[in-house]
Amino acid sequence: MRNRYVVAGLILPMLCGAAAHAGLSCEQLVAIAQTTVGLRNQGVALNVLLADANRENMKSQFSADELEVIRRIIARTYTGEVSPFEISQSCKVEGK
Repeated sequence: MRNRYVVAGLILPMLCGAAAHAGLSCEQLVAIAQTTVGLRNQGVALNVLLADANRENMKSQFSADELEVIRRIIARTYTGEVSPFEISQSCKVEGK
């Protein structure tokens, strides 16, 4: 369990810091993470979620940097590396 917190401590600032520069709000990041966990629990495969993030309408709504942050959030919350709560807490620390 301790390793999880070490990894989260290293990954989350990168994700939230990158998100701040990309213009994504903390609420958006948490919503993405919560949705990812819910869909994962319903049996949706990670590659399906990542493909959804690469759709054309997503590319027109978000910059390349924002889409990269979104893909990272999806991948890391799907695998359980980070939780929506941890993302929320990290965003608060980052001041976003």
